[in-house]
Amino acid sequence: MGKIAALEAREIGYNWTFAPCVDILGNHFSPITSIRSAGEDVNDVIGYTTQYMKGLQDHGLIATAKHFPGDGYSTFDQHLTTAINPLSKEEWDQSFRLVYQNIINEGVRAMMPGHIALPCYDEIDPKTGLFPPATLSSSLLTRLLKQDLGFEGLIISDATEMSDFCGYMNFYDACARFLMSGGDVLLFAHPNPTFIAEMKKRMQTGQLTKDVLIDRVCRILAFCQDYVSITYPLHFHLAEHQQIADEVVRQSVRIYRDRHQILPIRMHHPKIAHVVIAQQIQMQIVQDFTSGLKQYAEVSEFIDPGCGKIKAIAQSGEYDYIVVTIGCTQWYGTNQITLSGTIARNMMNGWTKYNTPVIFVDFGNPYIHEEYDPLIDTLIYTYGYAAHTIECVLCRIFQNQQSKE
Repeated sequence: MGKIAALEAREIGYNWTFAPCVDILGNHFSPITSIRSAGEDVNDVIGYTTQYMKGLQDHGLIATAKHFPGDGYSTFDQHLTTAINPLSKEEWDQSFRLVYQNIINEGVRAMMPGHIALPCYDEIDPKTGLFPPATLSSSLLTRLLKQDLGFEGLIISDATEMSDFCGYMNFYDACARFLMSGGDVLLFAHPNPTFIAEMKKRMQTGQLTKDVLIDRVCRILAFCQDYVSITYPLHFHLAEHQQIADEVVRQSVRIYRDRHQILPIRMHHPKIAHVVIAQQIQMQIVQDFTSGLKQYAEVSEFIDPGCGKIKAIAQSGEYDYIVVTIGCTQWYGTNQITLSGTIARNMMNGWTKYNTPVIFVDFGNPYIHEEYDPLIDTLIYTYGYAAHTIECVLCRIFQNQQSKE
């Protein structure tokens, strides 16, 4: 995947990507990492992310490991507030240290610190009385990342517009402090005349020094010179890439649970109620799924109908099956990855336990079964959405039936 991403990105002019995400999923309902982490096992995270990083960099796309010092244990969204990594030194050393030390040893060229505090390796900021996010901590960027772990590549901040950076302190003060703490590149700082004037003020007060700016510029220039000095392969066959992508999708879409063995559906042209209980999922997915189901069945679509309506459908006997598109995808600044608000009320009223069989298909967070374990008897996980995802889901539901349309 890394090789394919690199070759296709470079084909259209890119040379740097902010990937891989090397966070460990310690909390399945983390609003940031639940669908971006390689997993909850340290060895899995190391294995997948290191190989992806090598595929990127061996083919000319600069990789960026993120989000140092490690996300995945907090329920807070860093776009809104400062997330805190709650691990002790011993716990961090046996988890995130191993991940970061490995990917640094393997040659990752850039690192993105998150706006994440790590109290076990830091001190309280006397000005705020709080533990600072890594982007504003010399203890974490210089002492831990550079000196202790030995990272020598570029450090690029996570987005400076996120509230756990510019909400922790004044935006311009934070930008200066990031550079002084050991950072090299500010993301989304938007250096307009106002920004430049504000940074000059901070140079006058000593919040930002000329020596540090010169050092950062020299590091960036040397980094760029080193990159352009290497010739990387570019030629590829798109058909081969598509074949691999299709195989990834085929292996990803799977039946997670089928307690009453109702899959596959063998009935000829059944009547199906397609119920949509989902947040932040593209409507194109819903439309594609409904269209796909219509190849095999008579389908009626119900979007956020409410639990009373679904209960009536389940009790009526009008439909042979209820197929539910469920889930919530990660989206910045919303602080959620599970069903929430009024849409979650669709799961009330016990409609999954009547005579009409119910098949859930999750296109979002792959831990929906943990929250609704008793309610969900049959569940298909997709682990994302790409070309052929719907086709693979239909195959799991109807197995080898041919389209009856």
